[in-house]
Amino acid sequence: MPTTQAPTSRAQTLSGAVILLVLLVVALGILYKQALYDPLSWGRPTPPPGAAGPAGGPLDLAGLQVPGLAPLGPPESFNAQTLSDKINGKAELYLSAGFKALATRRYHPPSDPQAWFEAFVFDQGQEQGAFSAFSTQRRNQGQALDLGAVAHLSGTSLFILRGPYYVEVIASGDTPALQEGMRAWAKAWLALAPAPAKEAGQRELDLFPAEGLDRASLSLLSANVFGWDKLDQVYAGSYQLKGQEATGFISRRADASQAKALADAYVEFLLGAGGREEPGQGLPPGWRLLNIMGTYELVFSQGAYLAGVHAAEDRQTALDLGLAIHERLPGDKP
Repeated sequence: MPTTQAPTSRAQTLSGAVILLVLLVVALGILYKQALYDPLSWGRPTPPPGAAGPAGGPLDLAGLQVPGLAPLGPPESFNAQTLSDKINGKAELYLSAGFKALATRRYHPPSDPQAWFEAFVFDQGQEQGAFSAFSTQRRNQGQALDLGAVAHLSGTSLFILRGPYYVEVIASGDTPALQEGMRAWAKAWLALAPAPAKEAGQRELDLFPAEGLDRASLSLLSANVFGWDKLDQVYAGSYQLKGQEATGFISRRADASQAKALADAYVEFLLGAGGREEPGQGLPPGWRLLNIMGTYELVFSQGAYLAGVHAAEDRQTALDLGLAIHERLPGDKP
């Protein structure tokens, strides 16, 4: 039996018209907001208070005056509890390297209000922590800048190392005006930051053999080194020897007994991860060589140093680089 559709009532018609009107108002509101969209303020909620730096110090971005630049809003500050509010996803990189405080501020050249850059000043507490952040974040491409400090410009980013401070400046583009503004800001900020007597980690960096070393790759790995959560504070550098790649590493521990215990424990970790120990013929006493997934790991301790070779492409490369590192390390030679 066919059904008969009930006629639409006047109330239903009126209700439908009201709903359509509401939807139209909402759509117009969205279009209006899009027309007023400001990319500089998008996603930048007011942060909780952090640790402000002393007046006139490297974290005092409120007092930093840079000719030719205008600030975009007030400075922001963050501490260990609030750091993830600003750099969610990378906070642990800085926290594991001794992070104390972060100060940030945006600037723009008055000639181009739509162009801007943001300066991030990290207080890492110690020079080693700042070097760890700098060496991890710095891009391999780019150029060193003559600013009286370790400074590296790569595309739209400027990286600076100064004592316990690591600075990263990120721009909205790579125009000449922005790059000039970033350099001017860097010079003004460096005037507030005392120069250290010697750059962080220089003693360890000088221990790396020069042959085959990519100096731009030298870095300080603060935590979870090579996938092991017990290994920290390791200096590492990439090598290419006779066409084969490998990574050399050096870590100064508290004393010789701690270095040896950590070396033994690291070998056990590698064995547990599927490594296969190679025969020890021709190896100095105490050296351990493992094959893991087709690459070679060499581990040894010498005095207070844990050292070795990571991810060598063949056995001979691991041995050659290991011997070169061994010759440069202080302590008793096996």
